[in-house]
Amino acid sequence: DRNVNEKLPMTYAFAKCPAEICDWILQQFEDPLEKYEMVAKRNKFNQSVLMEKPANKEARLFMAKQLKECLDQIDVNNLDTLMVKDTLQYTINWEYPELQEII
Repeated sequence: DRNVNEKLPMTYAFAKCPAEICDWILQQFEDPLEKYEMVAKRNKFNQSVLMEKPANKEARLFMAKQLKECLDQIDVNNLDTLMVKDTLQYTINWEYPELQEII
């Protein structure tokens, strides 16, 4: 099925492009919750950006910092538990302990 292989721009950028492209996409959103959901929320194919292998270490570090900044501004207790679980599960090996401390 063709839909299984379709990627949203953020998903494609995280997996294939430099961190600057991800940054440009996320800059289109002012609300930290919207930014967080752009990365952590699962789409209609039950996939999220977090499930992608990052293009490189720089992209992974950039995304970890973005997630931390968003979560610093959001009440984690009011978030969808699946997004929080996915964030912890898929970022645990990103070597960015500041992110896991929030969760």
